[in-house]
Amino acid sequence: MKRKIKLCVILLISGLLFLINSSHIIAQEDYLFENITVSDGLSSSRFNYFDVIFQDKFGFMWFGTVDGLNRYDGYTFKAFKNIPSDSTSLPSSNILNINEDNDGNLWVGTPGYMSIFKENTNSFINYPLASVPNATQREVQIGRSYVDSKNNFWVGTLGSGLQKWNREKKIFEIVPFLFKVEGTDTLTETYSAAVIGISELKNGNLLIAGFNKGIFFYNEASNKCEEYTLAGNSQPIGIVDIFEDRSGNIWFSGRDALIQYNPITFTYQKIDEWKKFNKQSDVVFFFGINEFEDGSLFLNSIGLGLCKYYPESKKFEVVKIEGELGDRGIGQFPASKFVDNFGVYWIGLSDNGILKFDPKRRPFRFYPLMEDNVSQSDFSVITSLKANLENSDELLIVTNKKGLFKFDLIDREISNLNIKIPSIYSDSSNIRNLIIDDDHELWFSDLAYNISSYNLKTKNINTYKVINKELTIGAQEVINGLEYLPKNNLIISTNTGVKIFNTKTKEYSSIPSIANRKYNSKLIDKIRTMADNDSSFIGLTKVGEASNLGKNFTLNETTNILIVCLGEGQYPDGIFDYGALNDEKGKVLWSMNKFNKTFHGGGGFKNRLQIDTVRLKPGNYNLRFQTDVGHSYAAFNVNPPTDSTWYGIQLFKLNNSNVNEFSKLLKVEKETKQYPDFLFSDVVLASRKYPNTIWIGVGNKGIIKYDFTSGKFKQYVIEDIKNSLININQIFEDSKGILWVVTVPSGFYRFDPDKEKFYSNAKIPEIPLTAINSIIEDFQGSIWISSSNGITKLIKSKNDTSWSITKYDSKDGVPGGFGRGSIITRGGEILFGSFNGIIAFYPSLENTIPPLPVITNINIAEISILDRKSEINLKKSIFELDNLSLSFAQNDISFDFASLHYSRPSKNRVSYKLEGFNKDWTYTDRNFVSFTNLDPGDYTFKVRAISGYGISGLAERELKIFIAPPWYRTTIAYISYVLFFIGIVFGIDRIQRGRLLSKERERQRIQEAELRALAAEAQSRVMQAENDRKSEELEEARQLQLSMLPRELPQLPHLDIAVYMKTATEVGGDYYDFHIGMDGTLTVVLGDATGHGMKAGTMVTTTKSLFNVLAPNPNIVETFHEMTRCLKIMNLEKLSMCMTMIKIMGNKIQMSAAGMPPVFIYKSESQSIEEHVIKGMPLGTFSDFPYSLVESSIKTGDTILMMSDGFPELFNENKEMFGYKRTRNLFEELATETPEVIITKLKDAGSEWVNNREPDDDVTFVVIKFK
Repeated sequence: MKRKIKLCVILLISGLLFLINSSHIIAQEDYLFENITVSDGLSSSRFNYFDVIFQDKFGFMWFGTVDGLNRYDGYTFKAFKNIPSDSTSLPSSNILNINEDNDGNLWVGTPGYMSIFKENTNSFINYPLASVPNATQREVQIGRSYVDSKNNFWVGTLGSGLQKWNREKKIFEIVPFLFKVEGTDTLTETYSAAVIGISELKNGNLLIAGFNKGIFFYNEASNKCEEYTLAGNSQPIGIVDIFEDRSGNIWFSGRDALIQYNPITFTYQKIDEWKKFNKQSDVVFFFGINEFEDGSLFLNSIGLGLCKYYPESKKFEVVKIEGELGDRGIGQFPASKFVDNFGVYWIGLSDNGILKFDPKRRPFRFYPLMEDNVSQSDFSVITSLKANLENSDELLIVTNKKGLFKFDLIDREISNLNIKIPSIYSDSSNIRNLIIDDDHELWFSDLAYNISSYNLKTKNINTYKVINKELTIGAQEVINGLEYLPKNNLIISTNTGVKIFNTKTKEYSSIPSIANRKYNSKLIDKIRTMADNDSSFIGLTKVGEASNLGKNFTLNETTNILIVCLGEGQYPDGIFDYGALNDEKGKVLWSMNKFNKTFHGGGGFKNRLQIDTVRLKPGNYNLRFQTDVGHSYAAFNVNPPTDSTWYGIQLFKLNNSNVNEFSKLLKVEKETKQYPDFLFSDVVLASRKYPNTIWIGVGNKGIIKYDFTSGKFKQYVIEDIKNSLININQIFEDSKGILWVVTVPSGFYRFDPDKEKFYSNAKIPEIPLTAINSIIEDFQGSIWISSSNGITKLIKSKNDTSWSITKYDSKDGVPGGFGRGSIITRGGEILFGSFNGIIAFYPSLENTIPPLPVITNINIAEISILDRKSEINLKKSIFELDNLSLSFAQNDISFDFASLHYSRPSKNRVSYKLEGFNKDWTYTDRNFVSFTNLDPGDYTFKVRAISGYGISGLAERELKIFIAPPWYRTTIAYISYVLFFIGIVFGIDRIQRGRLLSKERERQRIQEAELRALAAEAQSRVMQAENDRKSEELEEARQLQLSMLPRELPQLPHLDIAVYMKTATEVGGDYYDFHIGMDGTLTVVLGDATGHGMKAGTMVTTTKSLFNVLAPNPNIVETFHEMTRCLKIMNLEKLSMCMTMIKIMGNKIQMSAAGMPPVFIYKSESQSIEEHVIKGMPLGTFSDFPYSLVESSIKTGDTILMMSDGFPELFNENKEMFGYKRTRNLFEELATETPEVIITKLKDAGSEWVNNREPDDDVTFVVIKFK
């Protein structure tokens, strides 16, 4: 019998290790697989079979490998291994099993042992498994463990039977098997069965698979395993797994076996569909069955890999892993599988680490226009996507230089339309978007000055010239885009305005603007008649270039004058050739000096005409006209004006009969008619909310709402950028009518037409602000943004107060790069244009299970409470810790925390708040925060989890913290003070009574002694009061100084910032602050006030107020001058403020200093330090001091160190100064570390230099690293 058992064990182990490749794989539903290996922190990439992956009650994942146990929080691994000299470590690093009982104990199986993990000490209690007497195996090998509904803990072994944990005795006991002796009805017991499969059915029966014995059930009354009858069917042999599906079917799987058994109908069916995939007819093992929501089964297979089986259709599939993982053969050898509480599947591989996927998370699909083997120079950029109105199963794709394509939504194939217009296949192509009119004609701009139409049915092509190539603005004129309004209105956006092209009549018109408005033809005709009759009494006309002409004239009576001036101007505010009318004293009475007061004079838009009437009194006058070089009469560099001979200025006398007529005509032109303020039109969008209305993007002039029906308009300016040189790249209108406005080079805004208000999206954390390609809205109202860094999903909360952000990048299958165009199909699929292809995905396929917040570590005074050196003695796990009491000296605290959700862990986020210190929640992707110099009192640290899909956790992780006051401020101390005082009074009283009882002759001496004692006591009290007053002042100054500091650091995606301040024993005046401008500019200031105590605090308070007002000023030197002016006005006597200020704008940095230490910049590319010593007097000392401004460029990996003089001027016991050279050398060694590490090591170096003495001056650091 023992020989047979031993043979079974050998066969089982041999079968498990005999892995085979599948030669035939069927493609199936897409999953996004991820591979986690040793390079990610896993202790080993080799997994044992069955149950070596588990999720504990706190949400952490545990992985057992052949070389160590690993705990994983989605970010980092912590490994546990056998330590030979430590009995509280694991007995072996070879992990065979992981489970958790209903009491929350985490069990870990190793050869011969099951161990319980103690979270509070990170140690193990090891319990040996029972062994069969005279067993040939040295160590009991574990097959499976199981926890039933009665909290019985079971362990199946390979040769030592089924074992049950005895809680009272704390030992494992073998439960015998009863089975028939072959060929007889005699029952016999065995304790050495090979047990791998254990499962409890819904009816409470516990089934056990004896590998070579068949299926058994546990009889609790007899404490034995008895044969489980299968309605007359023979017992299956080689079973390693038992699974009950939602329909009540029992599945037995194992060696060459996948069996479906229905205990109600007694149906017993062997599944053989898998055999067609087993071309080599080798041994195949099935195990690890899970059921998907659609009823299909997902299972591991030794020999085939990952498989799916559909019971309804009896279809069997082998899961195909595509891409680089599939090419490497990852997933062919699954050893273990686990489904966590978030629905994520974890598959331990026997040779290649962990394979992970989330069925609810599907990859973004990329469909290329050209195959990868084509030269990248032949690749093109998608510029527009449109639905094909002739075929609902097709999309039309527009490219920048490869023409138009169509995409079949069913077959997912892309094909070229082969439109016969050569220009759209060249670098001169100008196709920026595609328009489809009411007749389903396609319209696009094939060249910068043309539009073309194409009929999908007839293949007819028509081309129309929109811009005559003659210059009208003095630069290249181009079509920027097209839009369409029903009833044949093709809207053309150009850099010379907005044109309307009637697709039926082929006629053009323009939307009026400040730049293209013209005087009424009736007015011009009257003036033309007067000019032809030479009615002007004085004029300077036909003026050439570089002229400065003048004429004097005299009026003998009051005269009404018509002024006609034709010159040169450039939108928006440039006037170059202009005229003026002056009196004899040189006072300007009239001048053509503002573009927005002029009208278009015909020809090029720079030809500007201004007509006015004036009433002049008798006297002497001077008429002037001035031109520059390059544009003048007979030498116009754009199309000439309509009346080119008028070029100059003319005066016409008006009589009483015609002065009123001219005045009325001019009043209508200037006051009654209103025009939008623009020339360049960046983009045009037809509104969905407002019928027959378009939105026009006009650069720094904002956006214009234009009603085609009434001709009415309204213009809205973005205040943040009205003085900047920007373009509006695109406008998107969502289902609520909100406009999403993208500006370049940077900027992203929302506009609410009802409130007529812009909102900067810069306030939404992590939203892209630059390189935005396209925007689309899904059917649930979520906004999707495609940018060069990936795709971002944006959801506004129900109360409209916050946003939920989900970011997708290359890890999700999203390619980077530039591309335009977006569309959502009727089925809800979103497609974005990209570089050389399109990205397609379904937005609803997301994991909406809420994440879990955890605190993973707490450092007190930089020592982890999990460290054996810690003074904190944990009575429970850190994950269950709810209260923490600390002494006054333990007021420097840092926390490590995490958001547990494993679908997209790299995108998980947290928000935290320390109640009692923070007013608001801080949203961050950094799983660390520190708090220094916390005051005594009660605090509550709270953490909220946010998943990679922007889903917030249902609960907060809270930890209450109490920091005790110093001993001299405790209740016992105050009681001691009272008792001490009473004791002194009582003692004095007793001494006084003794003296009163002494002899009379000693009375005088005693009185004299008492007087001396009282005088000394009075003097002592005065000194004590003075000391108390000074201490109170210093404490108030310290608190004032700390209150001036920012509570939170800026959270910017491209910067990592850390700060540190150590206040001195005698309080100094160090100060730092930050400001983020609306354009994203980060202003950082570090100051050091002269003096100590409250005077320094007053200077810090004043400086902070000035900084809050002046920080938006882009000119640092002007800011310094204004601060000095204000400080001198306040007459703060000899107080002043030393200060360093830097401004970070993209990859540029500006800096200046007023009496501060140098700024060190570590250049990662050259691995060297730039030392910027900027000399300047402290603020508040000298007005208009010539401060220097230094500029530099910054790249990824560069690090900036700002500091006060307290650190380099630290003196040790030998009166040696730490010095700036030593500071620079130390920073150069540390510059590649994170800002937090840099500050910690600088601080440690300073403490070591002064032998841990308190500094005489404040020590402050600001470290900024560029990601």
